[in-house]
Amino acid sequence: MDAPFREQKSGTQQPGRVLAGLQILIGLLNKMVGFFQLTEEEQREAGVYHGD
Repeated sequence: MDAPFREQKSGTQQPGRVLAGLQILIGLLNKMVGFFQLTEEEQREAGVYHGD
């Protein structure tokens, strides 16, 4: 009797799992970047000016 699905070779990953992993990684990086973003008031207090 034939199996209704193909067996996956060991050592290979499904594209969906890789994409999900990348999405998790991007989400974590975005949260980390949020810790380092300053408000305009904080930038003024720190003396950061963007050309104006």
